Amino acid sequence: MTASSPFCGAASAGCRSPRSCRTPTKEVRSIREELVAGLEALPEQKWYSIEELLARHRDATDDFSLAGFDFMHAPGGHAPMIDFHDNPVVGELLHQLRENDVPISLICHAPVAMTAAKYRVDADGKVSVNEDHAFKGAHITTVPDHGELQMLDGGYPKIPGEETRLEFFVDVVLKDAGYKVDTTENMAEVLVIWDETHGVLTGNGPHAVDEQTARLNEIVQGRKSAAARS
Repeated sequence: MTASSPFCGAASAGCRSPRSCRTPTKEVRSIREELVAGLEALPEQKWYSIEELLARHRDATDDFSLAGFDFMHAPGGHAPMIDFHDNPVVGELLHQLRENDVPISLICHAPVAMTAAKYRVDADGKVSVNEDHAFKGAHITTVPDHGELQMLDGGYPKIPGEETRLEFFVDVVLKDAGYKVDTTENMAEVLVIWDETHGVLTGNGPHAVDEQTARLNEIVQGRKSAAARS
């Protein structure tokens, strides 16, 4: 996993560090030096890949455990349609989180990760497939196909003479994978679904973030309260 600054991205497309933002916008220019100094003062962080996290979780000599997570949240956008879709390592992470009773929160396009739940990956990297997996039939929501079509018509940047298109629609592949998928006709309507049986919380787009955050907080705090009483 890598991290980038939204200010840096706004200043220069493709820049990799604050110092490489040589042509900042007017808005960014006024705070550039302060931003650079602040970022350079931050301690260096180690970002683990999913493979590394799974390896550490399985290592009996490592204190790290996925069971120590209060929850896992994955944001949306179209990147999950490439990184999460039908990805065996993502599938193994989902199963390990469920087996360790960690709530899984997915918003917007991120529920496409559930297409990977048919996979398991063992400690040696061997991949197995089970279409009748533990998440099968989970109740979830995501961005609807008609919403994507509206955005394709006028919401995304266009290359002159070329067509903007998607390889698939998230809600369609999730239904094909055996999930119960609810969406809204009104794109502005918020829909958040908590499937307690499968431990999966989903929201239908960025406009659902406040309600999904509140629901996730309720779930986490409720579990902590229950654990304190036991």
